[in-house]
Amino acid sequence: MNLIILEHAHKSYGDKILYEDIELKINQGNKIALIAKNGNGKTTLLNVIAGLDTPEGENARYFKAKNINIGFLTQAPDFDNTHTILDYLLNIERAEIKALAALRNAHTDQDDTKLARANSMMDDHQAWDIEAE
Repeated sequence: MNLIILEHAHKSYGDKILYEDIELKINQGNKIALIAKNGNGKTTLLNVIAGLDTPEGENARYFKAKNINIGFLTQAPDFDNTHTILDYLLNIERAEIKALAALRNAHTDQDDTKLARANSMMDDHQAWDIEAE
């Protein structure tokens, strides 16, 4: 099943062509890597894949399946220094992550009611093995 499709896409900045007539299909379970020298458009392509930028080209087509969320960390993230990396990770919009965050908060608060609810969420969303994924 195609989760992301990018077809006939072009991208340029001024006279510099970063890529042209590129085609990319990402299916469930695929792992991809972008390897190129600095300035060749890797970040620009990732921005298009993530839906943060639009592809150029008369026949360009971008498709993202409705059932997926794309997480993206920019090259120069603007982090709030009062938060930890774990704080940011626990704010990802996935049910399994929300369950993990609820479990962490229940342990921190030492609240048995919250802990029971969080354990139930972990079971419901099969989140116990999420760290191993």
